[in-house]
Amino acid sequence: MGEIETILDRIMACGIDAEAIASARGEQLSRRLLEMRVVYNDQSARLLRAVQEDGRLKRNPEVAAELQAQIGQMRAQMARMQAKWRMHEIEANPAAYLAEIKELNIKNRAMRDWAKAALAPLR
Repeated sequence: MGEIETILDRIMACGIDAEAIASARGEQLSRRLLEMRVVYNDQSARLLRAVQEDGRLKRNPEVAAELQAQIGQMRAQMARMQAKWRMHEIEANPAAYLAEIKELNIKNRAMRDWAKAALAPLR
């Protein structure tokens, strides 16, 4: 498994962790979710670099273009969600936030699975 696949797994883990944090609610919900956002943003930036540097994608520009488009969609969805859900709004309506995280995780999982399947046969 390459760096891209590893980073996609880390991004998925961030989503799962955020879902667990939002489900548990409790003290310091905002702080813990903010930490997840920082990790997600870091991994997302690493993913962009990994895509640019990946030899498999340099030799397969069609797959690279599709992967970049899907990453762009993933990042745009997350950016919209982060802009929509400020910390005080999360604390005011954690159930709605949790529902949105679950929906985003489904989309991210589908993108990750597509990417892994597309990258697997490439050399």
